[in-house]
Amino acid sequence: ALLGEALTGEVAFAGGSLLLATTPAMTVIDIDGTLPPRTLALSAVPAIAATLRRFDLGGSIAIDFPTLPDKADRRAVDTALGAALPDWRHEPETLVRADRLA
Repeated sequence: ALLGEALTGEVAFAGGSLLLATTPAMTVIDIDGTLPPRTLALSAVPAIAATLRRFDLGGSIAIDFPTLPDKADRRAVDTALGAALPDWRHEPETLVRADRLA
């Protein structure tokens, strides 16, 4: 499974999958799935933590969570991410959402 994930850049989890794209400058993780956005985002967190550790990823990492309009939902995802990766520094809610630029 590890080799297949490394070759395809896709890591499946219950209800969805992570799509990883790496460049020399950063790693981008996109979350896809059929669950409601909040549930999908929270379900992805353990898979994200495991994937970062399994592939020993570091440096700049962008995570494209599903759009969560409710600030409480965004905070819940950030709290879950912090709990899953307690030794990793991250900057919550610093993402620029394209739908807010218009």
